Order: sequence, then C-alpha cells, then structure tokens
Amino acid sequence: MDDSSCPPNWILTVGTPHVFTCFAWGNPEPIVECTKDGMAYSPGILQNITREYAGSYLCTATNIHGSISRAVSIQVEYKPEMDESNCPSNWTLVEEALPTFLCKADGFPPPEIICTKDNRSYFLSQGQRILANNGTFWCNATNRHGSVSKAVKITVESEC
Repeated sequence: MDDSSCPPNWILTVGTPHVFTCFAWGNPEPIVECTKDGMAYSPGILQNITREYAGSYLCTATNIHGSISRAVSIQVEYKPEMDESNCPSNWTLVEEALPTFLCKADGFPPPEIICTKDNRSYFLSQGQRILANNGTFWCNATNRHGSVSKAVKITVESEC
C-alpha cells in the first residue's frame, strides 16, 4: 500500500457519494479491510457521507504471506449549523453586567459568523462576544458548503 493506492488523508463532503479506495498488490491478491473504533469497513463506494465517517482508520491488507497496515484519516466537511444550544434565539441580559451575547456555529471548515444590527456588522470568531443592547441581531454563519441565518432577540434589563 502506498499514497497512490491508499491515500493517508481524505476530505469528504456530507451528503455526497464517494469511492473510498485502499488497494494493495500481492499474489494471491490481498483482502483489504479498514477499521475504525472496532468496526470493519471494506473499501468501495460510500453512498451517503455523514459526519460519522470522520476519524482515524487502520487499513490492513492480508494474504497468506502476511499483512501490511496503513493509517488513514478522513475529514468530513459540512455546512454551518446554528441551534438553540450554540446560538439562542432569545437572550435576557442584565445591564449592569456589561451585557454581551455569544453566537457560535458548528461546521467544517469552521464558518465565519457575522451578526448585523442597525446596519452595523459584527464579525465573530468562535467564542467572541458582542456588547449588546435591546433589539434583534441577524446572525449568519457561512463556509464553502453553505450558510445559515438566525434572528437573535436581545432584551437588556436593569438590575433594579
């Protein structure tokens, strides 16, 4: 097995079919099996790529004369996702505590996040917070596989 017959690094995209190739030569022809987390996979057509395919695999070619193994890494790319756990739709903040809110998005490659309010844009890296006042922010997360938008309503209350 070498880089041309069993590449060590794969980048796949969610929802697409892909031919996962890992070949070895020998006489008699070896059987190739790849394992991840104790589960065995045979190289071939992967019909519907999901995020669960991501990870480290060990591919082993075996015939009566012995075996050879190769580590294979698969990354799975997918469009951004924002849900209530990483970007809540409603925030109630306390004015005296320097009210800030955080909006994160899941995706690979990591998405760029831009939140807009009153024609002003805030570019967020993962984990950056925005100093907030009352109103609705429109947050958009984008990577090369797509984008997702969400309205985030902020209510700032006085501590008294």
